[in-house]
Amino acid sequence: MRVSRRELVSSLAIAGISAAINPKGVQAAPRYLGQVATRCWIPQELDRTNRQFNSRSWHFARDSISTFRIAFPNWYAIGGNTDPQGIERGPGSPAIVLASIEYPANVFTRVMWNGAPSAFVKDGETALSDPINLSIPNGSKFYVRFFVSCDAAVPFTLKGIQNAAPGDAINFASSGLVDKTMGGLIESNKGGFGFTPAAIIAQTQLPTVAILGDSIAYGSYDAFDESGDVGIVARAVGPSFAYLNLACGHDRADKFMDNHSRRVALAAYASSVVIQYGVNDLKNGRTAEQILADRSAIAGFFAGKTIIETTITPLAKSTDNFLTRSNQSLLSEAQEANRIFANAAVRGGRPGFAHFADTSNAVEEDGLFRVPQVTPDGVHLTREGYLMAAKALDPTWVK
Repeated sequence: MRVSRRELVSSLAIAGISAAINPKGVQAAPRYLGQVATRCWIPQELDRTNRQFNSRSWHFARDSISTFRIAFPNWYAIGGNTDPQGIERGPGSPAIVLASIEYPANVFTRVMWNGAPSAFVKDGETALSDPINLSIPNGSKFYVRFFVSCDAAVPFTLKGIQNAAPGDAINFASSGLVDKTMGGLIESNKGGFGFTPAAIIAQTQLPTVAILGDSIAYGSYDAFDESGDVGIVARAVGPSFAYLNLACGHDRADKFMDNHSRRVALAAYASSVVIQYGVNDLKNGRTAEQILADRSAIAGFFAGKTIIETTITPLAKSTDNFLTRSNQSLLSEAQEANRIFANAAVRGGRPGFAHFADTSNAVEEDGLFRVPQVTPDGVHLTREGYLMAAKALDPTWVK
């Protein structure tokens, strides 16, 4: 039986083999400029007191790469529950940026920007480095180092993405910080926080994933393991595919619709997009029809890509920290009615979406969370909950 091109590319990617290796008679997938590594997030915080940092982040290559570029974001995203505008915005001034690739460990390659060792990145811009000529085999671990200085404030990620034991680090200072992009120990002084490139891109033939959503898509309250992946989608696809986690804590689908240009631009480096909005929309009184309409509009930004949506996980409260179901109850009957309606529509298959991942069914029972403790707070998931929900997303859907 002849294997289709899409089936072959997907199966080879999962096996960690280059999609360029094809049996005779099967055409290789077209090359495109796409994400080629794991563990890339967007900034969501600012430090207005400490306006410099050295950072180190670790990543796994998900293709064999020899020439690639990294993206530095001099902006951050604010979720609609935190700021009514829910806007992507710059920190207030340009940033001076230096960077390096550390591969293997303690061997450094300087990143250049328009032929210079440093970049002057305008307020609110995403700067793309010059091509970096360095061979990193598929599956290999490497590090990206940044030195950043900004007069107004420096952007960084939400708490929880820094995984120090395998090599993440960030060191902030108000001034006088010594650049350590080409060597030296970076001693973290703001636990849990970190910084990564917004994207690590190269010519590739393999599928890649952009993750859009709120703190559940981001992976809040998850716990790291050796994969480095957190959140439902990253845990599902990260072992096989590169991804960009463009999710924003506290965000809503309607606020993404209002302010999205920088995240949409980064999602262009992915072949598939997973949309996971809904919980914060429900908490703010939005109807199922509004949520579904916004999700469809978001999908419309990504014509030609494989679009996957998820069901919406429960919203509950508990008198015993979610140890038992008998002591759980719904946050709101109205929210639950809209959640049930939205999930039924998603499960029915909707125009514009190639697949749906029934993440809610994996962690709920009759509208409440399964036990023991798949949620820490009635909204987010624990590590066990994320692992359960991740099984609802089949990596072979990613094209």
